[in-house]
Amino acid sequence: MCTDYVLGNVSGFAKADIVIMDQNLDYAGQEMLYGTHIAAELHKRGFMGILVIMSANSSRLEEAIYKKVPGVDCVCGKHLTINHKNNKIISAWFKKQEFNKKKAKFLEAMSSE
Repeated sequence: MCTDYVLGNVSGFAKADIVIMDQNLDYAGQEMLYGTHIAAELHKRGFMGILVIMSANSSRLEEAIYKKVPGVDCVCGKHLTINHKNNKIISAWFKKQEFNKKKAKFLEAMSSE
């Protein structure tokens, strides 16, 4: 599965820090895949990077729905300028790094008790 590549579990592939994917992954002759489903699976498997959903359905409501999915760190509408997308992704990156630091400190404190 694609999650193995992202997590670095496939020989010759490094673990990803940032994953950008479409919400609707439609491949001819195959079952429809959704970026949010892959995000949830990566989250469950311990992915520590950020996952960005790119979507043409980027209303505030859609963005809120996507961001409720565990593992989705950022949602970018395809209509946004590249600068706006970059800013959103950079902001999500820094938020995730701060979260990961706090999580590591918490786990360290729990293990020393």
